[in-house]
Amino acid sequence: MLREITDVVCRALLLCCLSLLLLALGGALACTPLVTDQGPTVQLDPDVDDRLGGTGVESGDVRGASEQIARALAGMRHGSDHPRIALAPVQNLSRFRIDPGLLKNRLTHELVQRARGRFELIPLDDATPTTTADYLLKTELRSLTKDNGRSTSDYLQYAFLLERPSDHAVLWTGMYETKRKSDVDVIYQ
Repeated sequence: MLREITDVVCRALLLCCLSLLLLALGGALACTPLVTDQGPTVQLDPDVDDRLGGTGVESGDVRGASEQIARALAGMRHGSDHPRIALAPVQNLSRFRIDPGLLKNRLTHELVQRARGRFELIPLDDATPTTTADYLLKTELRSLTKDNGRSTSDYLQYAFLLERPSDHAVLWTGMYETKRKSDVDVIYQ
């Protein structure tokens, strides 16, 4: 009987020692800093691909589309001497969650830089009426996606339309398009 009690006590002590060892090991692992592969933050040119993958709207697209459209609009002859162009809010009908203000701000900047007093811009929000503008510039993003489970491709279309608000006559259109394929899915925010 003494031997049975000794065995039970030995097992209990062994379990206690193992528990304490596991707790100590777990505590040591919890205090060990997580080592990652991340290096220092790197400054990138917004027109250069960041090599993260993905098929969505990139900074170079926002800049390229804005520059292309501003160049075309600034080179046009407008009906009046000093027309007022209202910029409607960007309509994002693509699958990508983007801040439409990025495109609108960049387009406004490019147009003001290239206008040189030939026309005025009126940035609109959803509540601003367009009655004071001679022209209305609308911007719409749309996308077409293909996915086979391994890779995804996206065709993105940035459509720009200049219309006369009084009769909705379309006076000019511009298009900027991209198509990308990627095996890597990334999150755009």
